[in-house]
Amino acid sequence: LSGEQIAPGETLSLKATVLPENTTFGGITWKSSNRKVATVSDDGVVTALTEGTANITATTADSGASALCKVTVKESSVTVMLPFNDVFENQWFYPHVHYVYANKIMNGKTETIFAPDEAITRGQFIAILGRYAQVKDSSMENPCDNVKFEDVDANDYYASHIAWAHEKGIVEGISEKEFAPAKKITREQMATMMFRYAKAMGTEETLPSVDG
Repeated sequence: LSGEQIAPGETLSLKATVLPENTTFGGITWKSSNRKVATVSDDGVVTALTEGTANITATTADSGASALCKVTVKESSVTVMLPFNDVFENQWFYPHVHYVYANKIMNGKTETIFAPDEAITRGQFIAILGRYAQVKDSSMENPCDNVKFEDVDANDYYASHIAWAHEKGIVEGISEKEFAPAKKITREQMATMMFRYAKAMGTEETLPSVDG
């Protein structure tokens, strides 16, 4: 593993290779030396949180052999201009909208309208979490082939995110066959999904204990 640099909010997928290839190593454990700067999930996905450095270590379960990757988190020097005519610099949420747009986590309703006062749906919210984890949108050219819910079309942009989140245990349907992607999401649903997302992405050590 070598050194890497990413910006806050970005993610990076690391891969540890054990040689020779026929070696039995019993799995790999990932660990971050500075979880305030960057966290790492069980499958090696690093999430940058704030500027600084963190050593990401991959250790084999059987022999204890390890490799280290130094991750530097630094703000990008590239300036991205907001194209929306309904978001202004004097509004409290401007920097947050700029962040999610610049990092390709959220789009506008159109090329020039963000609609900051509108509620979002279950499908939209899961797409936000999925993009933050670098899950790609599905489409007609790249359909999702493992959607479990009958009301989610494989070509819908959020289909891949719903399939990913369901597999990770982040979200459930309103029934075994229905996800209700167009239904407005409630605050309690968002809180539950965000908590499960944090656990799935390897940040459970920083979370409080809750029942349920």
